[in-house]
Amino acid sequence: MGSKVKVLYIAGCGRTGSTVLGDALGQVEGFTHVGELLELWGNLAPGRPPCGCGVPVFACKMWENVLKEAYGGVNESLISEMLQFRNLETPLHNFLRVTTSRGARILQRRLAKPLAELEKLYRAIQKVFNCEFIADSSKYPMYLYLLQLIDAIDPYVLHLVRDPRAMAYAYLHKVVREGYVLYMKPLNSSLKWNARNCVVEAMSRRFQHRPLRLRYEDFVTNPRGSLQGILNFVGATSSSLPLLDEHSLNIKAQHTVSGNPNRFKTGKVDIREDREWETQMKSRDRMIVTAATLPLLIKYGYLNRTPSLGGNELV
Repeated sequence: MGSKVKVLYIAGCGRTGSTVLGDALGQVEGFTHVGELLELWGNLAPGRPPCGCGVPVFACKMWENVLKEAYGGVNESLISEMLQFRNLETPLHNFLRVTTSRGARILQRRLAKPLAELEKLYRAIQKVFNCEFIADSSKYPMYLYLLQLIDAIDPYVLHLVRDPRAMAYAYLHKVVREGYVLYMKPLNSSLKWNARNCVVEAMSRRFQHRPLRLRYEDFVTNPRGSLQGILNFVGATSSSLPLLDEHSLNIKAQHTVSGNPNRFKTGKVDIREDREWETQMKSRDRMIVTAATLPLLIKYGYLNRTPSLGGNELV
């Protein structure tokens, strides 16, 4: 079947800047950013959010070619099967079932068919987009766990984190994204932040390549250093970065199947940290989030915004 498909998987929570980071990587020679690929199957239906190029995903020539290369085309039976896989197998609570080697073996046997379909998909993306690295910003830790069960995929894990108080403040603003409303109370967003990051941490020993942790705040402070660090992490040799200056990117349209609405922005994109939460977030909400996330706040260096300790990190 040839060499393994190199996938740079961005893991973590929403509202962490994964879309703009993925789009920046997608401009680098040898990379393509497909957005949140886990959402491909749902977004193949008419009326769903379009591809990053602006046309419906099912009508995008690149994705049409990918699906033809992978499956000879796509049919309702395959879409239904993969949607069932997405809805039943990728939620975070399933991770408890695979904490033992026996549970992992059972899962791998039971999901042999959808995992084989995913292998075909990633191989087809690599061929059609003519890339060495596929940047996938799906973020779900359980989906990442399932990907590493596919022998043909060589996953590099970029663990992207953001100050949970900033994330919680962002979730307090109701935003319509791709047909549904995003809103979460501070305690709920804190628990989600804890759970996702803890699972990524727990999974780190399972991968051939030790995950690279990057704080969103460090990316926006030093885009050049962060992007170069990621390229060094995956062993990419490209010396060209999509920077217009030290705090703005030159972004071209990407064929992303899902993600934050800013994936449709092209041209000059300024990279600046939004610190509105520091002055506008209610004290009560901030205290709730700080108390609920304190252990990881300390570990990731957020209490005093100092570099976090240990790990394979970009700081």
